[in-house]
Amino acid sequence: MVKTYLVGRGVKDEAITTIAMGPDAEGPGGTKVPYDGSRRKVVIEIISPNG
Repeated sequence: MVKTYLVGRGVKDEAITTIAMGPDAEGPGGTKVPYDGSRRKVVIEIISPNG
């Protein structure tokens, strides 16, 4: 769903790599991510084409 959204906004499909994270409740910076079976944690890392 997130990848489809980003591609729809102009991000090239080959520029996106997806990795399954599982139902881990630990979020970025020590935050907690609620998990009820229908939601999944998504971490997005934006890397400049220049490195």
